[in-house]
Amino acid sequence: MKVSVVKLRVVVSRHLGGDSTVDVVEEIAKTTGRNRLTLTAAGLAFHGFLAIFPALIAAVGLARLVGLTPAELAALVHELAVVLPHSVATILVDALRSNGSRRADLIAVVAGLAVAGWSSIEAISALQQALDVAFAVAKPHGFLLRRLRAVPLLAVTIVLAGTAVALLVFGTSIERSVAGLLPTSLHDVVVVVTWIIRIVGSLLAIILLLSLHYGAAEGRSWRDWRSLSPGSTIATVGWILASLGYSLYLTHSAGESATYGPLAGVAVLLLWLYLTFIMVLIGAEVDHAIVSQHQSRTNQEPPA
Repeated sequence: MKVSVVKLRVVVSRHLGGDSTVDVVEEIAKTTGRNRLTLTAAGLAFHGFLAIFPALIAAVGLARLVGLTPAELAALVHELAVVLPHSVATILVDALRSNGSRRADLIAVVAGLAVAGWSSIEAISALQQALDVAFAVAKPHGFLLRRLRAVPLLAVTIVLAGTAVALLVFGTSIERSVAGLLPTSLHDVVVVVTWIIRIVGSLLAIILLLSLHYGAAEGRSWRDWRSLSPGSTIATVGWILASLGYSLYLTHSAGESATYGPLAGVAVLLLWLYLTFIMVLIGAEVDHAIVSQHQSRTNQEPPA
């Protein structure tokens, strides 16, 4: 058995670029179990679930307050299905529509924003606490400081996540506007270029967002911060594949409806959030393992 493991290590090292890659994979496998990644992801999914609906309600109220008509809101809500798995999008779309029909009220909007802000700060704080564990932070921040640090991270999350969503949701409208200004012969080119910009721009925004969260948890200085870390890239690709796989499963299976009945929608959303945070934490473990292996090899090198 030991000989087989050695042979496997040699084969993997040869094809993946040396022993360092194998060491990183082994480190990730160890820390994932030690840090109870799946249990932590379940807790983050709960915090995310509590933050989503107040944020959506506040966003709808704010949109209505600035003069967005019900027809415009309905069109915007319809495009939300582009971003998420169909069953997840349906739940959020129903929540948006039910609140979009209400009259905008300044006090209600302010109250909604306050609730959404606090629940979102709690979710960001919980994520940072989980990332502290993944990055083995020796002295994590206390209750108050962690929430204060969550405020700028929440602002960055809104900007970058909003950019990713906007590129996907409004991409078709932008494409039509640009195509209308150009000759008909260039319409196909506009479609291809716009699609590439939407997809690549959204991916880069998500990768950058995860890198920022990883950097904040790891406590790196801005000079050492890497905008596109390997872990954030792996987490983004893994999240896309997990979402696609989950969407296909929901399309060809009625298991949730049969098992959970009227609560199937809640179960679907929670499981999707669970998969999302599993990928986020795996990305953090990847970055930490790479940094740990690099530091270990640096310490083993003899002084010049």
